[in-house]
Amino acid sequence: MAEAFDKLTIGMTERILQCVSSSYKEIGNRTYIFVIDDVKVLLVNNGSSLQLRAAFNGNHSLSKANKWNETKRFTRCYVESDGSIVLEADYSFDVGFIIENLANFLQVFRVSLQTFCSEVL
Repeated sequence: MAEAFDKLTIGMTERILQCVSSSYKEIGNRTYIFVIDDVKVLLVNNGSSLQLRAAFNGNHSLSKANKWNETKRFTRCYVESDGSIVLEADYSFDVGFIIENLANFLQVFRVSLQTFCSEVL
């Protein structure tokens, strides 16, 4: 049986990042940037949850964002006041986690990001 954890250490974060990207960079306290399919993704580990975020500049349609949110699971998107569009996903550690589930979370985000780029952008 896999070991369960309730906090994500920096070492664990970096091991998980290695599953989805050959290069990543820590840009702040528990904040990393890495690339999935030529898209920069921000990972924020606040200790009790993990957030993935990809932002795209431009003048994007609120209706496309709404359609995404109506028809997709596991991620959400929104249009910021400057017209850029953001895709996000969160993983809570409230009930604990195993490393394999976090690696799967990143893989699901990768698939969602690919779909988002083809359907929304």
